[in-house]
Amino acid sequence: MPRPFLTLSDPPAPSTGDLPRMDVAAFAGFAQAGPFGVPVCVESAPAFAAVFGAPVGFPGGPGHLAGAVAAFFAQGGRRAWVLRTGTAPDHVPRVRLPGVLVVRPGTPGEEDDLLRPAAIGLRSHGTFADGLRVAAEIRRDRLLVEPAGAGIRVTAADRAPLEGELLELPARRDGRRVRHIAIAGATVAGVVAVRPLLTVAGP
Repeated sequence: MPRPFLTLSDPPAPSTGDLPRMDVAAFAGFAQAGPFGVPVCVESAPAFAAVFGAPVGFPGGPGHLAGAVAAFFAQGGRRAWVLRTGTAPDHVPRVRLPGVLVVRPGTPGEEDDLLRPAAIGLRSHGTFADGLRVAAEIRRDRLLVEPAGAGIRVTAADRAPLEGELLELPARRDGRRVRHIAIAGATVAGVVAVRPLLTVAGP
């Protein structure tokens, strides 16, 4: 009669779900926008358009990158890596903000800081910005303030000025009305630090 016996073995390790996906596609081509030479992961056609813009056209016909990515997602694809090919220019494209100036600190020997037209840098190079138009709206909030050392104390206002906002402070100089233009600094114990920029004539 054979003797009974036991066989001991380790159970198989359960799947953790961390296995790499095998249905991730990669695309490379010319795009209207987006970073050059940097793979970007997208998980839908709208996500592709948000980074790389609309389909691009060439003298010989349309580009195929946007259409290929759209077809991939239309057929059930869930994730794709996209690489924009080409050579990025050295300079960053910029668009001016009409009616807005920025302050450039003066060099030693200059009495005042310098003002120049404000401009913003675009997120990337490409034809997506060819039809872009930029406008600026300036909003003014009225404040009641009083001098407080090297700064001001707000006595009445809907809100206190935020650090970096411009302040227009009326004053008198030699019997004439002037306006001091300054930048609001940090607020400490209710006192807003002020960095003067320039002084202009009243009203």
